[in-house]
Amino acid sequence: MTIYYLKPEKTVDEIINTLHASVASMQYFETLDMICEKVEFNLDEAALLQRIKQLADD
Repeated sequence: MTIYYLKPEKTVDEIINTLHASVASMQYFETLDMICEKVEFNLDEAALLQRIKQLADD
């Protein structure tokens, strides 16, 4: 016997909220990238240094 579960569709409000959150997130990271570029700070290098520090602490 096979049981099928129907996946409920998102409401229009949920879709709109998801889109708003996505746009806000993109704007945040674009702004963060712009700030980092202005102060000559590299997020990738910072993440790598943080990982190295974590490994050294273990």
